[in-house]
Amino acid sequence: MKNLIFFLPIILLWSCSPPQLTLHCVAGVDNDIIQIHSSAFKIFLHDTPLEAVNNAKEGEAVLLLAYQYPYEKLALSIEVFDQIKIKNLRVYIEYPSFLPGMDVGESVHSSFQRAVVNSDFFGSSIDSLDILVINGLNYCQVDNVPSHLLAARVAGFDEAVYGLPEETAPLLFELPGHHVLVSTTCLSRPVRARYAPHQAWVSVWESILKFVLPDADLPDISWTADVNPMYSRNETLPKDYQKKAVKKGIEWFSNARILPHESYFDTIKSIKSPHLLKWNENIPVGDGNFGGLEAIMSVIDENGSQPIGLVQRGDCTGETAMAFAAAGSLLGSEEQLEIARNILNYYLIKSPARQNEWIDPDHGAYGLIPWGITNYAWYRANYGDDNARLLLGIMSTAALTGSNEWDDIAMRCLLAQLRTTGVKGFRGNRIDLPDFTKNGWESYFNRNIINMAPHFESYLWACFLWAYDKTAYPLFLEKAKTAIRITMENYPDGWRWTNGLTQEKARMILCLSWLVRVDDTPEHR
Repeated sequence: MKNLIFFLPIILLWSCSPPQLTLHCVAGVDNDIIQIHSSAFKIFLHDTPLEAVNNAKEGEAVLLLAYQYPYEKLALSIEVFDQIKIKNLRVYIEYPSFLPGMDVGESVHSSFQRAVVNSDFFGSSIDSLDILVINGLNYCQVDNVPSHLLAARVAGFDEAVYGLPEETAPLLFELPGHHVLVSTTCLSRPVRARYAPHQAWVSVWESILKFVLPDADLPDISWTADVNPMYSRNETLPKDYQKKAVKKGIEWFSNARILPHESYFDTIKSIKSPHLLKWNENIPVGDGNFGGLEAIMSVIDENGSQPIGLVQRGDCTGETAMAFAAAGSLLGSEEQLEIARNILNYYLIKSPARQNEWIDPDHGAYGLIPWGITNYAWYRANYGDDNARLLLGIMSTAALTGSNEWDDIAMRCLLAQLRTTGVKGFRGNRIDLPDFTKNGWESYFNRNIINMAPHFESYLWACFLWAYDKTAYPLFLEKAKTAIRITMENYPDGWRWTNGLTQEKARMILCLSWLVRVDDTPEHR
């Protein structure tokens, strides 16, 4: 009797706990949604959609997820939808090959469209016209139906500030005549593909589960995003948090695999257009003796991966060297200072960047440095702003490492830029080798050009003012002052912007600050 009394509370607690909610799913075992919900739901995995609906009981919930996305649509048939109706199942389907009563067209890969909320389906947590990011977006084309999510090319960061365009495509809608929620894309990889913003996607999946389990008391279904701030909003920062940030920042260059290793360099050079390498952790990391690569590209694919841009550019080289020099100086790392020196020595001394016409005193391009060296399309081009960013990297790296080995190269480039800048201080966006061959440098020095595009001009003015500060050569000051005055007199309506007006404003700050430094007047301030 005593034993029975002892076990009674445990039996009562067990009997009062809610039963696990059931989900019948077609998905890979590594699917994000399966992983997130595996402990909170009783999940039955099935090989095919027909098997899933055949095994589901009356009124149960079914998730038919696109496990071959984006390469194959989820194979569906009329029998699947017949069973859904007969059993009154609540179903979520994504990336379907077939829908009853609708035309399902070819898949579209979209580079510019984003997901835009178009109803109150998600409750108060997500507003209509809010923007959601689906990286590597592919969707199948269907008839135009009322949709909770649309694919659209819109302006805005968090929301579509100018509303929806005329051309949109359904991404999430309820199938007429069925208890079926259809996604024309794959919504079930929010972790792997780094969908954003995180909390909004938690709300999306709460709403999908409420649709298939309308009467259930849903458990918490949140998850931790792969990419997070290092410290939480209310966390007290350690005293050395800034040094830790710099240390992690400079480690990124190596982790990103954008310092080519000697053993891998031939592989990199063999990759032709589009000059992208799929990142993987087994790519060896170099020490700067073979320069640096352009960047990790901003495009994120359906697996959350970003490719390495393989172009070797002068501006990226200068900025990467500057980053290593700054980190090495701050952290007291001779290894990072040496990498900075190696990177510049590769581009400025060992590479083709200073060969042929670029080092021929009789050629109009003499002293300038090509935009890039990966192939002739980059090698033939000279942008003033790209040379300026390379020069900024040279100046900073030289100062931080205490080196003067690039002084002659830098001054020759500054003078070459000065003599190919017009009488009013504008140089234009770009000049190519064939143009220098045909026109010489004098035609550019004497031309009366106005190009109020800070993206292309303003960093070069900053370099000219820096050079004036060091040399007192008056032409550096004269050309920069004239161009800056004309540009500011036409601010902002007369400006030509490249990536946005905000960036143009930001780029002007550097040359304006140097103008105050070398010629401190109330107007300049």
